[in-house]
Amino acid sequence: MIAGAASLFLIVGLVVVRFLLNDPIEANMRNLRSYSPALAQESAWMDKFDKAFGHGISGGFAIAVAHRQDAPAMAERLRQADAGKAERSRLFSNVVTIDDVLPKDQQEKLLVLADIRRLMDGKGLRALPDEDRRRILDLRPPDNCAP
Repeated sequence: MIAGAASLFLIVGLVVVRFLLNDPIEANMRNLRSYSPALAQESAWMDKFDKAFGHGISGGFAIAVAHRQDAPAMAERLRQADAGKAERSRLFSNVVTIDDVLPKDQQEKLLVLADIRRLMDGKGLRALPDEDRRRILDLRPPDNCAP
């Protein structure tokens, strides 16, 4: 009986040692995550939000300057504060000015829109069937476009 218990103890001991030597604790947290299409879609949205507002719980914020022409210099100073840092170590994850999001060359684009309106208002559309003419006119740029 003692021999049986000693044998069982030895076998269990060997199994435990083998288990512990093979690192039973999962260290890669990505291996512990669930996966589903819904979770993948949520993750994609979170990536978009992180890129737009920065990582972390504080979200984005605005810094105002007295004059619009001062904004590019302020943005450059903020970008320089994080120059060379890893993305997760940056103080400002995303620095954007109004000029970064407004369309470039607005005056030239307004001239092109005026030409499109002029062409659409011309005699050429009258020769088209009513259905085609209506569909084309639905795409006509509005008259009140402004920078």
